[in-house]
Amino acid sequence: MKIEKIKIQHCRGINELVIDNELVPNKPIIFVAPNGFGKTSLAHTFKSIINHTSERIEDDDRHNNDNNNKASIEIQIKEDNQIEILSVNESNYSNTITKKFDISVITNPSFIKTSSQNIGGRFHTKPKGKLLIDPISITEKINKAYIPVSKNNLQKAFGINGDKLFDFDLLFTNKLFVSYSSTCLSEIKKIGSENIFQQLEAIRQIINTINFSSAEISSIPELENLNNSNIQYKDLSILLSKFFNISEIKTFSLIWFLVYMYRENTEKTIKYFDYERYNFYKKKLSSVIKSLNSSKYKQAYLQEHQGELQVVIPEPKYISNGQRDVLVLVSFLYQAQMQLKNKNSILIIDELFDYLDDANLTVAQYYISQLIEDFKASKRYLFPIILTHLNPAFFRNYVFQKQKVIYLNKEKYKVTPALQKLSNVREDPRIKENVSKYLFHFDPNAFDFSSDLALFADVRSTWGKTGNFKNFLLEEYQKYIDKNDEEFDPLAICALTRVVIEEKVYNCLSDKKTEFLREHKTGEKLKIALSTGIEIPEIYFLLRIIYDEGMHSTSEKNNTAAIEAKLLNPIIKEMIIEAIG
Repeated sequence: MKIEKIKIQHCRGINELVIDNELVPNKPIIFVAPNGFGKTSLAHTFKSIINHTSERIEDDDRHNNDNNNKASIEIQIKEDNQIEILSVNESNYSNTITKKFDISVITNPSFIKTSSQNIGGRFHTKPKGKLLIDPISITEKINKAYIPVSKNNLQKAFGINGDKLFDFDLLFTNKLFVSYSSTCLSEIKKIGSENIFQQLEAIRQIINTINFSSAEISSIPELENLNNSNIQYKDLSILLSKFFNISEIKTFSLIWFLVYMYRENTEKTIKYFDYERYNFYKKKLSSVIKSLNSSKYKQAYLQEHQGELQVVIPEPKYISNGQRDVLVLVSFLYQAQMQLKNKNSILIIDELFDYLDDANLTVAQYYISQLIEDFKASKRYLFPIILTHLNPAFFRNYVFQKQKVIYLNKEKYKVTPALQKLSNVREDPRIKENVSKYLFHFDPNAFDFSSDLALFADVRSTWGKTGNFKNFLLEEYQKYIDKNDEEFDPLAICALTRVVIEEKVYNCLSDKKTEFLREHKTGEKLKIALSTGIEIPEIYFLLRIIYDEGMHSTSEKNNTAAIEAKLLNPIIKEMIIEAIG
């Protein structure tokens, strides 16, 4: 299965958002957009359809607070080469999205609690506020449930071979099986039909006529026939044998017992599965919380309270921000693990990563990777969508092995092919010196190497004459600062920023001008200028993230999308305008 398109309308800051990038399951998906774009609106929209047959949003959550703007979501999927459009809106009581997907949305749960402090006198109070996090509900508390059929029945059912077959005590100690257990029940239900169960019974009786030694237990022809004739049994058999690394006959004994138990008492079997799954994750989460409790003062803990399993996190003043954020994220990931039982699931994480330090960010990505691996191993599909304003191409904050980065804000740039080609061939010995000296850095001297540039197809040879290249850069800069959203060349903006900064610093020098021009690195040029005693505006140094990265974009390392994201940042844009003047 793949998600081919997501369309959201009329929710909070979103009038209409169309994401038509193909999304592949079981790989981290990172949606990047600047603050104010509508990432939290996207998360809120998905949150509003969980457990509802229609979209549920408050009046003031509609776009522009207009009641006529009815919120809606459409998801186009492709499965088995068939395209299907799933949808939900405020009007129709039909939610085909949650029929296909379980959904979990993780957002920042902290809030500010306000109070007032009397500082003397009836009318003398001082407002106070503190950051709090309510206990995080992981799932409903599930009371202890017992296996509805004696495990001795398994041994008795297989006679003299009973002690050589599957050890049922191992069932809920295997995390892959626990993750798969909800889906497993639905498969057991299918295999438990009368016709199929009669086949299982016939094979069980054949096994009972054979005296296996432990070394000989592997398979029999009747089992191979069952695998070939029943796809549901075959799929389940393959999964369980991989989970527990057991032979085909041991796998059969396990499936037979699960089906037998389900048929004997379906309700108690479901309760037993639910409790064992609950108890497994409860123990795992308790262990994880203990390992993350780095504060020696107050610590997070797990509790069963008011019918819920909850994680209690100390007031933020008692623990570090990084510890708090990791505890919150991991708690919500376990909540998602408990909630996402469907074969297909969507998990949305809204900016919880953005303020973690390197160590905690690595921890967070580890737990997300584990969740993905659990889904993958149990043949389920998870679409983990991380919303962030930090560009992974620049911050190197996300280091998943197979992540997909999608920039949500529509591209406003258009790289000039001639400039991209010039950047690609700039290291050619025939033009390297002149391109660096006269085009990509400032030099006050006249030049003409247009005949050299003419040797390269798709490069404008006219740029090899004094003034032409800078005029081109200024034209692109004008598009960049105009308010009509005209497409601009981001590489040109980077080049102009560098050239103008170097020119302004050069004009302030009274000595070391020759040394300044001879140096081919802007950072080193600025150091030379500083050594003469002149003052250089701090933004000239800060803008290195623009001119250094932009001027090293090639066909092998095409980072124009990342550069554009920086250039569209309103503060960086103001800095560039101030620098260029």
